[in-house]
Amino acid sequence: MALLRFDGLSFAYPYATRRTLQDVSFEMAEGEYLVLCGPSGCGKTTLLKQAKRELRPAGSRAGKVFYQNTPVDMLDAEMAFTEIGYVQQ
Repeated sequence: MALLRFDGLSFAYPYATRRTLQDVSFEMAEGEYLVLCGPSGCGKTTLLKQAKRELRPAGSRAGKVFYQNTPVDMLDAEMAFTEIGYVQQ
């Protein structure tokens, strides 16, 4: 079972002429490491913030993010707060 899964995620900031994220899909198992790299402004931070609903930027979103097979939008607030962390660079 995937610990964290992004399923067809697309995102566009308000008033943007194109999407920052387009149909992104991947999953991570518990204990697995993933390297996310790319040039400045390519959407790395925007992508990661989609897993932490309190940090999501405003904009239009399609697709889903799952934590332990539950959409992050449906997680209990305490579980979302205690189980999903985000450390800025």
